[in-house]
Amino acid sequence: MLPAPKLISHRAPELGFTPQDLLAAGALFHLGAPLAVALAAALLSQGARHGHTCLAEREITARMEAIDAELALQLTATGMPWISTQGDPAPLARSCGRLYLWRHYHHETELAKRLLHLAQCRPEVDTAWIAAALPRFFPNLGPEPDFQALAALQVVTRQLTIIAGGPGTGKTTTLARALGLYAAHAVHAWGTRPRILLAAPTGKAAARMREALASALPALPPETRGLIPGNACTIHRLLGIGTSGTPQRDPSYPLAVDLLAVDETSLMDGELAWHLVRALPEGARLVLLGDPHQLTSVEEGAVLASLTGSPDPGAVGPETADMAHTLYGWALPSLPTPAPPLAENLIALRRTYRFRPDSGIQALAQALRTGDTRRLQAVLTQPWPDVTISPWRTEAELVALFGRHALPAFKPLGRLSPDAALAATDRLRILCPMRHGPGGVEHANTLLETMLRTTSDLWFPGRLILVLANDPELDLANGDVGVTLRAPGRRLRVWFAGPRSVPPTALGAVETAYATTVHKSQGSEADTVILVLPRADHPILSRELVYTAITRARTRLIILGDTERILQAATRRTERNAGLGERLWHRPQEELRQKSA
Repeated sequence: MLPAPKLISHRAPELGFTPQDLLAAGALFHLGAPLAVALAAALLSQGARHGHTCLAEREITARMEAIDAELALQLTATGMPWISTQGDPAPLARSCGRLYLWRHYHHETELAKRLLHLAQCRPEVDTAWIAAALPRFFPNLGPEPDFQALAALQVVTRQLTIIAGGPGTGKTTTLARALGLYAAHAVHAWGTRPRILLAAPTGKAAARMREALASALPALPPETRGLIPGNACTIHRLLGIGTSGTPQRDPSYPLAVDLLAVDETSLMDGELAWHLVRALPEGARLVLLGDPHQLTSVEEGAVLASLTGSPDPGAVGPETADMAHTLYGWALPSLPTPAPPLAENLIALRRTYRFRPDSGIQALAQALRTGDTRRLQAVLTQPWPDVTISPWRTEAELVALFGRHALPAFKPLGRLSPDAALAATDRLRILCPMRHGPGGVEHANTLLETMLRTTSDLWFPGRLILVLANDPELDLANGDVGVTLRAPGRRLRVWFAGPRSVPPTALGAVETAYATTVHKSQGSEADTVILVLPRADHPILSRELVYTAITRARTRLIILGDTERILQAATRRTERNAGLGERLWHRPQEELRQKSA
């Protein structure tokens, strides 16, 4: 590894730099870059580890001034060949008051251009046929606007559709009906069955997408049900991304698809989104679904938050408003003309169908979404039929709470059939914000294993495990959950959805999964969710993290911990520094004019 400049390496502990950050600085410095550029590269590398694709240049210069005022002046005066300002390749890029590592700048700008191109495309469609067919898929249409039906219209009449909504707003139901309408129109207009692909960022999210669509199919017109695929895969598998990280699918070998639908888009990072749009053939439609209030991807970027960053979230584009009024007489608030292109491609679903009017889960989600701590405190002090709150301070108290709320669900697992055991894993989830420490995943799993284990062996009937890495040979994806059961001959096997089983010795990286982190729960749901809060406040507790955890619950939420942790979390937002939202919503024409790098 090329050593970083002494000024940087000597202050690495103080500045919080890792060896990866020092490598970024050292590589540039030894190529002849000014010290300020090397330090900026280290700061940007550090930012990327926290999910930022860029940093405001004023933030970087302020940090440099604290070290040496000359460095800040040097950075401001530096341009090519070290810092690009016009889209030409260079180690760093300067754009819209931000500094980027070149890779992140390239991904962001190219993704913005491709999305804006899709947003402006209008496929040829038979509008009269669509207007007549829509009531078959949405039989309850009336004089009031139906945003699910409006989203379906977008899918058929646009090349890009973004469907945003919280839990229970019917995103997947909307997708099923939209796909049915789209496929029926394709058969009518083209005389052939369209090629539809379904994907999600994780194996768990893909499985949930597949199950939800399958349950929505019976409500569709019979002749359209067979036109919708019954399988969904991860984006990595779809693009052929292996251990090298390089996708097999790209502009030279695009996907064979007419419409690609991607669920849980909040989990998709900027680089993966860039690979995805590059792999689409010309003319293919792209449908993106997700909840922008959830946690963002582990990697850099905040794609869904950027896509849904309309200046007026309650309004649609003027073209969309005109279409809705012309076809069905619906009066919709619209953005003024000229509106950003993406305004014609975004539909926000707000009506909730899952929860009852007296649902505490819904009340908590709404209060967290807005960050209204006064309302949140009122919700937390009210009794709710679907929310239980039990504080804990000692390990003995946590064990007792697990015994009351979790043991009745986990104890019978080892005696169930594979189908029944796998179904049971979807009925209860224990989620922890933290991995380490009291109330963390490791602590919770250790306590639960001690309570459930009947042998000293690592593997025992009823052990739940989580797959930690994709395994193409076993057809397992990162995030898949398995349950250990006794097979004929007293041998143990681990069963996964399908159902299919493998011997424990065949598995690679796995961990016990009675409890998982909130991050790993994304893309999944359970009838009951137990949220274990730490005893003390922690920076990891954020509004988005708690919102994500509680909205995994379909019918019941059990909070183990002090409600003060939730109030503290509500004051913290997961902020990602990125320029994608500005490029899409505030300067789209400038982005479209930029040359490709």
